[in-house]
Amino acid sequence: TGLEGHVFVKVATVELGDAFDLNFLDVKLVAFLDAQYKHRTTAPHSNMTAMQSFRLFSSYARSKRAITEIPGAQHLEHQMNCLKIGKDTVIYQGEALSVLHSLPADSVDAVITDPPYSTGGMTLASKQQDPCKKYQNSGTKKTYPAMLGDTRDQRSYTFWATWWLSECWRIAREGSPLLVFTDWRQLPTLTDAIQAAGWLWRGVVVWQKPSARPAIGEFRREAEFVIYGSKGKPSLHSRRCFPGVFKCPVNAAAKVHITGKPVALLQELMGVVVDGGTVLDPFLGGGTTAHAALLTGRKCIGVELSP
Repeated sequence: TGLEGHVFVKVATVELGDAFDLNFLDVKLVAFLDAQYKHRTTAPHSNMTAMQSFRLFSSYARSKRAITEIPGAQHLEHQMNCLKIGKDTVIYQGEALSVLHSLPADSVDAVITDPPYSTGGMTLASKQQDPCKKYQNSGTKKTYPAMLGDTRDQRSYTFWATWWLSECWRIAREGSPLLVFTDWRQLPTLTDAIQAAGWLWRGVVVWQKPSARPAIGEFRREAEFVIYGSKGKPSLHSRRCFPGVFKCPVNAAAKVHITGKPVALLQELMGVVVDGGTVLDPFLGGGTTAHAALLTGRKCIGVELSP
């Protein structure tokens, strides 16, 4: 009230302890609120403390998280890069958590994603190597765009995974399937994280890779895994009985991302998604999920940090 001429926006609902809804606020006031933080000025909405309010508002302003314009509001400078391909694919270039915070609740029909594994070794030093050294055979000449966010230690990886999986749970509709790629090292961590985030863990799908590296004197590690879960009781859209193991080779010539998965594999996984439904992939990488969604008649919302 009394702020004629200012730009008003609706900020996405965020969970912080007990759930609450953010009211409308003037983005131009955020800097003022932040400056007044030390004075503990009364928060703009009553069911949060002043400290929580100011931290949240300042975080939104400084990280340039996405905001949804109210009809009639003027263009805002705080926007994320967004690419729309046709009418069925939207790709955001930005950090996953920042983008996920901006997406509305109960708005997608599935989450299928291949997050950074932060693995590739037995020690912290080996895990924090350049992904090109961790995930490529020695002598490989093909180069790929930089892979970001793949050097977290084990504890931070667990916290981070729980956080973005919680956001995905909020965005997904009731009954939506969750499919998350991982390797044998992070399988225990991610099965914990999906349950901590609220998803119902329903099993593990095996992807057998015929081109896996040999291991002299050991068992060949020729499988990666897809953790399968759902938001509550799963909504079943097919009478087909899907296999629990998929044997699918990696087509190195077709890869555009260092850890890209075969399009054929993603097409198979799309079978659990309702026809015409929207799939969310917060770690889009080379765009395989979006490609498979397009080929199978689904829509896709993707997020990718690497430009």
